[in-house]
Amino acid sequence: MKRSLSVLITGLLILLCGQIIAQEYTAKTPGESMLAPGVGTVVRARGSSYHKIAWTLSGTIDTCQVKLEKSSDGAAWSDLIAALTCTTEGSSALVKDSAPYVRPNVTAISGGGSVQVAWTGYSGEPVRRAARVATGTILAGLRQDVILTWPQAFPAGDYACLCSVLDESAAGLGVVVERVRSRSTSSVTVQIFNMALASGSGTVECVGFWPGVYP
Repeated sequence: MKRSLSVLITGLLILLCGQIIAQEYTAKTPGESMLAPGVGTVVRARGSSYHKIAWTLSGTIDTCQVKLEKSSDGAAWSDLIAALTCTTEGSSALVKDSAPYVRPNVTAISGGGSVQVAWTGYSGEPVRRAARVATGTILAGLRQDVILTWPQAFPAGDYACLCSVLDESAAGLGVVVERVRSRSTSSVTVQIFNMALASGSGTVECVGFWPGVYP
């Protein structure tokens, strides 16, 4: 039973290479609590080329809409991130814009609870990398470290990455990614496990994202 459970979990595993700690930002607000519709504090966003908002909830929320607005002079405002539903915790996609001023705007909220809206502005352009490397032959039941080198180094080591193994052998147990053991700006070390009863091999495929921001 334990063996079957291990097979199921490992076979479905997609590794997230490191939790992002957003260090490469120009500015960041800690989160402004909003109990009623209205605009939040104006933020000077000079130097930020990419923007994101995230929100958390407190209490009961029945309806909620939030957006990010921009301005060139702090007086006239337009949408930078269009209105998003915020009845559950979440965040926006990363949006490119060089507006010098931004502010959150909760356009609708009901239910008696509050929403906390935080803005992050990034100075650097998002970087994406993809690479693959052969595992070589791995004996049955053994583990092996495989080093995957990115085609170009990331600006910082706090990127996020997803790794999997392409194993085109017959259906059944095979070669899987078990974990990411280490990570640098130029490479990741992936631990591979051969679950099959015979020697096997495959191709490790990874995709990396910096900053590690998800829609």
